[in-house]
Formats: sequence, C-alpha cells, structure tokens
Amino acid sequence: MARQVFRLAKARARSVNRAITATLSPTRLPAFLSQCEINKVLTLKEKHQISGFSTTYPRENWQTNYVSAGGLFESSYPKIYTKIKALPSLVDLRLFSDDEEDNESNQEQLHEECLQDIQVRCAEIHTAREGGSLNDPGHFDSGSVVTVDILLSGEFQGGAMTMSGEEIDFQVGDALIFPSYKYHTVGKITGGVRECLVMEFW
Repeated sequence: MARQVFRLAKARARSVNRAITATLSPTRLPAFLSQCEINKVLTLKEKHQISGFSTTYPRENWQTNYVSAGGLFESSYPKIYTKIKALPSLVDLRLFSDDEEDNESNQEQLHEECLQDIQVRCAEIHTAREGGSLNDPGHFDSGSVVTVDILLSGEFQGGAMTMSGEEIDFQVGDALIFPSYKYHTVGKITGGVRECLVMEFW
C-alpha cells in the first residue's frame, strides 16, 4: 500500500516538473466543437455579464470571462460541458510515467489512476483584440494539471499558439489537450478578434 501511494505521488509530481512537461506533446482534436456548439459557448460571455460577474482585463487588449462562475457553463450547456470534461484523459501518457520504468500497459493504468479524481478548476473565454498577446515564454497554468484550449473564432490575423517554442496548428473548433505546466504563448493579434475557451483541470 505504501509503495502504491509513493508511486502515485511520484507520478503526480511529474505533472508540475516543467523540464518534463516541456518535452511532452499536446493532443490536437480537429473540429472537436461544431460551429453550432461554438456559437452556444460564445453566448456565455453575455450570460456572464448579465449574471453580474466581473470581466477581467489581465493585459492590454485582452479580456477574460470566467464562465464557470456560479456553475454558469455547466448549467447552460451541460452536454458541451460534459463533452469537454472527458478530454483530460487524452493528455500525453508520459505526463505521469517514465518510459524507462513502465511498459505501455503500466503507463495506461498509472495515467488512469492519476486522473480518476480530476475536476474542473475553471473555464474561461479569452477575447484578444488587435495588439493583444500572451507574449511570455515562461507562461504556464500554475496549480493545474491538464489544460484544454478550444479556438472559438478564426477571423483574426497573428495570434499564433506556441508551446515550448514550437508553433502549433490550431484551427476553429480544434481542442488542444496539454499538461498545464507546459510553456505556452499566444502571439500578438495584428487584426480581428481571437476568442478561445480555456478549461483547466486539477
């Protein structure tokens, strides 16, 4: 029993090791959300404001609506919410397991055990306008384990998604599942509006 507890603790510690997470690959699901689903998710911004929740402005030309506040997302669109909640299981298997120590079967078991109690930490819609960016090569989602990004709009220029220095193919409706401690940035928006749903799990 003690050995199993230690094994799980060691595995979970890997998820906050930025040297490890930098080497792991994001999982991309093309067109994960349909345009109809995207339109519904975008209505959450207005619902958020009507409900009296505050919009934050963490950086220039960038606003964030915390659409998980008060259970707003889950109660408004439970099917979409549940669909996204299933995604953390698709994070890179190596997040919790060392290839040199475990075969694939052991990796999958450890992966499942580490994620069995994972919960939504927050759901946010990020709206970035011309001039906005997340241009910090040291940015990661501190305190979370798995992050899911879903691009909600494509009518913008610039704003490329980069992870650990590598530009990622990211189209409207796509879902990206990646370790929260993996460095990621968004380049400067040079035109239009970029909207992205971010859900963090812990």
